Amino acid sequence: MYSSTSLETARPFEDANCTYDPEFTLSRELNSLRKRRILVDATIACGEVTFPVHKVVVWAHSDVCAAMIESSADANYAEVNGVDPDVMELFLE
Repeated sequence: MYSSTSLETARPFEDANCTYDPEFTLSRELNSLRKRRILVDATIACGEVTFPVHKVVVWAHSDVCAAMIESSADANYAEVNGVDPDVMELFLE
C-alpha cells in the first residue's frame, strides 16, 4: 500500500518492466478489445449492422441495452430498432 505518494510519482510496476501510460483509460482499452472482437460475449444489431459487445460494459452503461439483451430469446443478442448505426457506434465508443 502506498502512503502519501501520489499515483503520478508512484511507479509500482517499473521493476516488472511495465511502462506507465498517462493516456491509459479503462474505457479506451475495453473499446479497443471490443473493436478487435476480443472476449466479446454479445451482439447488438441496428438494422443490417451488428456490433460485438462486452455484456458487462453495456450493462454498466445502459439499463435499456441491458434489459434488451436480458429479455431477448438469445441472451447474447439484442436488436435495436429506430437507432441509426452511426449513433450506436458513438454510444459504444
